[in-house]
Amino acid sequence: MMESNILKWIPVPYFQLNQEGEILHFSSQAHSYFSSVSSLWSIIHKDDRKQAMWMLSQHSSPNPIIRHLRLRTTDDTFVNFKCTIHWKNGVGHLVCTEKKNVKDPLDVVLSAQSYLENSDKRLKESDKVLNNSADLLFNRLKR
Repeated sequence: MMESNILKWIPVPYFQLNQEGEILHFSSQAHSYFSSVSSLWSIIHKDDRKQAMWMLSQHSSPNPIIRHLRLRTTDDTFVNFKCTIHWKNGVGHLVCTEKKNVKDPLDVVLSAQSYLENSDKRLKESDKVLNNSADLLFNRLKR
């Protein structure tokens, strides 16, 4: 019991789990990020479950396994996390750190293209206004 009390104070979302994804122990930080902490399956996005299954199947690997998974947070939204699991004696030690959303390069290009198109449109409208103003001024000076 002493060990599970120490685990609660780990300052990141941390889980100890078995090979089926049942959560044995968790840190307080994990509880503050994720409301349901009885099973890993209750917080993993359905599209990321194959990756999670693969992580759990690697229980004999001596190396940490890292995958990016979308996990359901306490406000019922899915957030990207970098999940690292290390197996020892049939127990998975899983740490999940929130991954800052990085824009898809295609989204950045499309956003820049949209910005340029809007700028071009505004410049053309400004050019028309300036030309009209110049014509009015020129006509007044001719009088």
